[in-house]
Order: sequence, then structure tokens, then C-alpha cells
Amino acid sequence: MRIIHTHIYTCLLVFAALLCSSCQQDEAEEMATDKQIVVLYSPTGLGDNGYNDLIVKGVQTVYKTRQDAQMELIAPKSMDDAEAVIDRWLSATDSGAKQLLVLASADYYALAREKFAHGNYCNTQREVLLFESPNEDHLPIITFNAEMYGASYLAGAMVAEAGMEHALALLSNPADAVIRRAGDGFMDGYAAVSGKKADISYMHDDWHGYVMSQEAYEMMPELSAKYDFIFPVAGGTSKGIFRYLREHPEGPMTAGMDVDQSIYSSQVVGSVVKRIDRLVEYYLNAWIDGSALPQERNYGLESGYMDWQLAPSYLPSFGPLVEKHRTTAILKEKEYAE
Repeated sequence: MRIIHTHIYTCLLVFAALLCSSCQQDEAEEMATDKQIVVLYSPTGLGDNGYNDLIVKGVQTVYKTRQDAQMELIAPKSMDDAEAVIDRWLSATDSGAKQLLVLASADYYALAREKFAHGNYCNTQREVLLFESPNEDHLPIITFNAEMYGASYLAGAMVAEAGMEHALALLSNPADAVIRRAGDGFMDGYAAVSGKKADISYMHDDWHGYVMSQEAYEMMPELSAKYDFIFPVAGGTSKGIFRYLREHPEGPMTAGMDVDQSIYSSQVVGSVVKRIDRLVEYYLNAWIDGSALPQERNYGLESGYMDWQLAPSYLPSFGPLVEKHRTTAILKEKEYAE
């Protein structure tokens, strides 16, 4: 297995992975294979110490453990660069090899709709896998979602059970369906246990809500006076909350997202974790093994790929409260999806 071509910008994790694997390249080039994988990473996400770097971790695990497929790992600098890669893949001469194009970000949905809506690439040898997409246009591609509702419900139920009387769901924007489902889960879990609604607020009305760390920091004195728990689903905006709480550890408790973020503040009680590296390994290994991949699938709390993971220091006190509501959270997530 080898990396054929890369467009890598500043990302130490990817660079180190490529460096580590280069020693095997000469040997790999001697190997004939009838399976080829192109992985297209997010244009802006690598190096986030979170979700996107976990994707890299999953890909590299497959790279290092499988020698029966060629892999081309690409980190484009822009969406234009990403489109050029997709066009190259579409126009490439059929080599007879089985091919998989991995679009490792929901940001690629618009491009996928433009390029694959008519199924012009389709044959038994070529497939496209898009991460975290509901595929509302029913494109002829493979998609999956890591569903946040159940884990967020579990967080809300725990917060209410712990007696926190003033809770806020702080979301990036109202347009993102994934964010909205996480907010719904937290609100529903909190209401089910406390009998009252948590407040909800949005940082912005579009994608800017993900990149408002300074604004969140400046909001925190007011929010701290009003709430004893803040559930932020707002990407990098949460960094402002964590920074404030490091400076004011007497402030409200809060939550991390995607990975365990308890290292950023002692007030991070737990995190809604996406074990996306394990999902990546599952899909790539299954495809290499020749298994038929499900066209659309949601992976929620019951799957083990999603969870509300407590910070170690809070596990003794809050752990029993979480497990008390786990079964209910799984059932509510199934009802929500229907």
C-alpha cells in the first residue's frame, strides 16, 4: 500500500504519518493491486486535535495494517483543489481496478451533488463514500452519519439529575441539521428529568457560528451569572468558553464535543465523543475485504461509535447518573429518528 500523491499543507500529524510510511514506498511500488483508494480530507480541518485528526488516525491505521490496496491521501488547500481531484478521479482511464473515492468531510456534499447526481461514474468497480451526510438528494453514493442526539440526550439527563437548575444549549447556527439534532437531544434529556426546558441560543445564523471563539469568551461573564451548565455545539467557538473557564474555574460546568476535551478546562464535565477513527477503519477495511457497504446508515449511542464520555475526575460522582439514563437515551434516539 502506498501514498501516490499528496497536497499537504501545514499539519504535523499528516506530515509525520507520511514520513513514517515513506520507508515502505519502494517495496509497495513493486506490489500489484486491484484495489485503489483516494482519501480527500477536509480543506481546512486538519490539525484540529479533534474530529479531523481522528479521521487521519483511522486512515493511517488502515494504511499501516493493510498491504492489499493502494492509497492516495490528499489534503487540498481549497474547495477548488478538491474539485480538481474529483474531476481527475472521474476522468481517469478505467484501469480495471476496484476504486473508492472517500470524501472525508460533510463540506463536500455540495460538490458531490454537482458531480455525482447523474451517476455518471457508476459501475461495479467505482464507489464514492461521503462522511456525515444525510444524502437528502438520494445521490448514488455511500454515506453515514454519527448521530449526536442520543449522547446529547444522555448529557442533558445527567445535568438535570445532578440538580443543575439553569442550563443553556449554545449552538453555532440554526441551519445545520447535525447541530440541531444535538441541541434537541440535550434539551429533551434535560426536560425529561427536570420537567422544565433548558434555554437555547445561537451564536450566528450561518457557518460563522463555528469560528466565534473571541465572541464566546466575551459573552461568558453574562452567561456565567445566569447558568450553571452550558452545552456548546459550536465547533471552534467553544475554545473561547474553555479559555474563560480556565481563567475563572468557579464558572459554570460545560461539555466538550467530538473528542474528550476535558484537558481544556476543569469545568468540562464530559464530552459528546465521535469515535470517527473506528468508523473509518470499519469502512475502509470492509471495502478492501470486498464487503458490500451500507448505502446509508446512522451510528448512534447504541452503536458504540457515539457516547457521552465523562471526564475522569467526574466519573465517580456522575457515572451512576449517566448509566441510569443510558437505556432511555438509546430508545429516545430511535424514536427521534423515526
